[in-house]
Amino acid sequence: LLCRADHAGSQIGALCRGMHREHGETAVRRILGVLSLAKKHPSRPDRGLSWIEIFGTYLTSAPLRNNCASVPGSCWTGTDFINGVAPTSLDHVSVSIGGQAAFIDYTSPGQINAQVPSNAPIGSQLVTVTNSNGTSPGFPIIVNQTEPGWLAPAAFTISGKQYVAILSDGTYALPANALSGVPSRPAHIGETVTIYGIGFGPVTGGISAGTIVPQLNSLTLPMDVLFGPPRRPFLTMD
Repeated sequence: LLCRADHAGSQIGALCRGMHREHGETAVRRILGVLSLAKKHPSRPDRGLSWIEIFGTYLTSAPLRNNCASVPGSCWTGTDFINGVAPTSLDHVSVSIGGQAAFIDYTSPGQINAQVPSNAPIGSQLVTVTNSNGTSPGFPIIVNQTEPGWLAPAAFTISGKQYVAILSDGTYALPANALSGVPSRPAHIGETVTIYGIGFGPVTGGISAGTIVPQLNSLTLPMDVLFGPPRRPFLTMD
């Protein structure tokens, strides 16, 4: 039931809404799909630094806060954090990955956004959703130690590719006028480019997932960035 990643949210959401209409309140609550935001890959998050989207039916049981920008549902707020740690339950909704509690950022009847905990076991694991009505059947995913992926919103899709890179003057490293209303230009040789992503692995200081970071940190392992074809070393980040 997983669709192409860049369209999965809308398509699975439409499927869920159809099941709501067909089966009504007696529909069996279950997970229909899990996507890793690292690469928008089905069911392949990394441990501790990746976010996942969970799609299903009747995933929530409590009234929605409707405090999210432009979408219905419940989003975490500052009051949900305790001693700088994100909530593992939001409006009586929780997620387990390999028996470990995930951190919940967003809930709605058809979708939950969660961060994979640092202590989630590596390999094939089951994801379950629990609310006041019970626990869903487990949905299988693969948890990797790392699963790097760039920030790549659908709005930045150009010629079938999605990416976001920002230059030192605040413009985006894209062909000029590639996107309406988005200032952009090609990068110059030797210019610094800022890119964002998740799934790059653990960082210094032993900071765990779900924790507000009070200071700068760096990756514990170096990361090579390649470009091509042919794929040539672009830079090395520590």
